[in-house]
Amino acid sequence: MFPYLPTTKAEEEAMLNRLGIQSIDDLFNNIPDSIKLKRKLDLEDPKSEIEVERLLQGFSNQNLNASNTPIFLGAGIYDHYIPSTVRYAINRSEFYTAYT
Repeated sequence: MFPYLPTTKAEEEAMLNRLGIQSIDDLFNNIPDSIKLKRKLDLEDPKSEIEVERLLQGFSNQNLNASNTPIFLGAGIYDHYIPSTVRYAINRSEFYTAYT
């Protein structure tokens, strides 16, 4: 069926029979040939979890944020610590009225 689905040939046949079709291609018969991709996708080789994590970390490191850039805007936009209890306290109903 597809290389990434761990099904046996018997399971594939059972699924196709249940759907009343002869092949997977029959599922896509209603899609016009003019819009179907007729070539293989140009994908990189598979990567391990660690390789993907390093790649994404590299992309993330290209972003600028308050941890690696000086901030001169003020108004609370600076690196500071907010205790986790503050989030719970401000979610209490007595604190979110029309006057707060």
